[in-house]
Amino acid sequence: LIATRKSQLDRVEDSLKTLVSISAKKYDKASPAQAELYMQQAYFLARNTDKIKYADQIQESTFKPVLIKEKSDAFPKTYQWYNQLAYTKEMLDRYQEALNLLQESEKYIIKNYGTKDIQLATNLEKQAAVLLKKGELTQAEGAIKKAVEIYKSHSGKVHAADKANVYIVLSKLYLTLGQYDEAEKALAIAAKLNRRSAKSKYDKVKSTDELAGVYISEGRY
Repeated sequence: LIATRKSQLDRVEDSLKTLVSISAKKYDKASPAQAELYMQQAYFLARNTDKIKYADQIQESTFKPVLIKEKSDAFPKTYQWYNQLAYTKEMLDRYQEALNLLQESEKYIIKNYGTKDIQLATNLEKQAAVLLKKGELTQAEGAIKKAVEIYKSHSGKVHAADKANVYIVLSKLYLTLGQYDEAEKALAIAAKLNRRSAKSKYDKVKSTDELAGVYISEGRY
């Protein structure tokens, strides 16, 4: 199964590389069409391979030139690309850079979509996760609780797995604070949401593993 998965990922990586190469003959690197392919390639590499530094190089050489050329924060890919860059920085343990990018994305989302949009909740969830890694617990708590409130205001309109991710981050915050009962409650909600989700078996396993971690922390072997 692992070998099959790796083979599939290798094929996707090769396909993206070919698409980028073909498109480069037609479009300027700073054109939105070509930049989109570069960013897709980089995000795939960051998420699915160990070529994270290479992904970072691709993103850095693509994102800024296109944004400068477009001269508008209304460019539709702006917040998505900020998020993709932030993910890569986080994987490289460059947490402050990741946070700065997510905060830029937050500004874009609020300006273009408002303060109650689901995309803002997702952004705040990501900020909270990075803040936790930086040890900034007060700020992390503020961000994740705002995300929870936004999701609550969209009850029934949100993919269960996306909502579950917020509760997983909330549980990690409580676990870090030593509030094990609250961590358990948050993870129980995440597990329930993931059982309702058809997103992937991995998400269900992820929340179950996190819950096991809480039980171990409490000595409930």
